[in-house]
Amino acid sequence: MIDANVKQLLRNLDERLTLVEQFLPTLATKADLAPLATKAEIAELATKAEIAQLATKAELAQLATKAELHAVAAAAKADLAAAVAQLATKAELLAVAATAKADLAAAVAPLATKAELREEGEKTRRHMDVVAEHITAQMAMLYESHTRHTERLDGHETRIQAAEAGQGDLDLRIGALEHKSRRSR
Repeated sequence: MIDANVKQLLRNLDERLTLVEQFLPTLATKADLAPLATKAEIAELATKAEIAQLATKAELAQLATKAELHAVAAAAKADLAAAVAQLATKAELLAVAATAKADLAAAVAPLATKAELREEGEKTRRHMDVVAEHITAQMAMLYESHTRHTERLDGHETRIQAAEAGQGDLDLRIGALEHKSRRSR
């Protein structure tokens, strides 16, 4: 990836270009200056000699030479070239995109489609309907069986009650017979 220095150089370059773009439209072109500047006006401009008298040698020494400017420009070009060399090429980006697309396709391939999910849902619903019908039928059979057993139990209870009532009569008869038998002895 791009290191911090290269990023900073690119930001600085972008800021400088923005300033130049803002300043450039305000400059006059040769066509704009041609009708404005007369020979008299040009004569009033300072000459090289006049400018040379105004600038001292110390001031001139502080200015950069053409060689220094070329060296700085060459270093900036080298820095920019190094920064650009670290960037991905269009082919590399396309290769990464193709790989990512293939990986995504491979990841999505085993997933179910909406149609498959809908079909599976309908199949499950049909199965559950069959299961519900089976459970309902079993419950009906269980209810019928319970009703029959309840009726049988009720019948047994009635017979038991009748037998218990008859038992009391038997006890009385046996008691009476035993009593007669004791008397006769």
